[in-house]
Amino acid sequence: MTKRLILHVGQSKTGTSTIQDFLAHNRRRLWREAGVLYPQAGRQGAAHHRIAALFLPAGNAAWIRREDAASLRASLDQEVAQAPTSTVVVSSEALFNARSIDDVRSFFDGFTVEILVILRRQDRWLDSLYQHQLKVGETELEPQPWLAARVSTLDYATRVGRWADVFGDARVRIGVFEPANLAGGLMAFFFRTAGLPVPPDLDEPSARNERLSRDALAYLRRVPRNDISGPQRQRLRRALEQWSQENPDPPAWRYFFSPAERADILRRCKATNAAVARRFLPGSEGVLFHDNVIEAAFEPYPGLAPGVAAAIDRAVAATAAE
Repeated sequence: MTKRLILHVGQSKTGTSTIQDFLAHNRRRLWREAGVLYPQAGRQGAAHHRIAALFLPAGNAAWIRREDAASLRASLDQEVAQAPTSTVVVSSEALFNARSIDDVRSFFDGFTVEILVILRRQDRWLDSLYQHQLKVGETELEPQPWLAARVSTLDYATRVGRWADVFGDARVRIGVFEPANLAGGLMAFFFRTAGLPVPPDLDEPSARNERLSRDALAYLRRVPRNDISGPQRQRLRRALEQWSQENPDPPAWRYFFSPAERADILRRCKATNAAVARRFLPGSEGVLFHDNVIEAAFEPYPGLAPGVAAAIDRAVAATAAE
């Protein structure tokens, strides 16, 4: 019997790390209670990034360990054959950038594949992505030039449509990442979107990838990447996450982009968002995101004040001494 395979392809910044951690940590329970296999084959950490790496453009995601396709598929087949399950879930947000969807289909030949995509309103997705890239050192650009370079990534109709063009519209599941849909918890939202029963007594995980405050980010950016090792930088980020929890941003510093910039992003995306809703969400009347609020509180970040920098110095030193 052909097994169902749910391929969770992202997008990023929609709770993917938390979802993957939960699925990996609860894999045995999911076998027993839900008939769902979250394979170890192809995983790097909690996500199936080594499978995703097969389909990424050359030179992308150098942090992923590479393995040849035949070995990965053999490992996956062996694990699936031994598992008493009817459904397989494979998850990597890196798949959202796959260069050839036909190659993805060929790799998973023999499975009944469904594509699960979770979409976040573009202005909020960009804000979260920019914050993350600053945090991990993937960009040094200021907000406006960084935003200008991301315009081509905002057309969800094209980005989701290419998966549907290969697998079929009926095989694409869309989750909308906004507060009303997340009210019952991230994992309950994920299982509903995947068309899976929500496990009883579901223990919702705590969120991953804690946001840094603007002051903490400014402090981190003062430390040249080559001055400290990778583990030291990770410890510094954890200390700054703790600082950020204890010293949160004022509301006016919450967003990197002004209300006018965010409204412009949504205007650009209005037609393509409606196309996604009409194509993949029957009964939506062309509405993809129901939360249309653009928070008005906004002030340009004034920079890291000397007194705040000194306070962070002391907090970081105290954390290192623990």
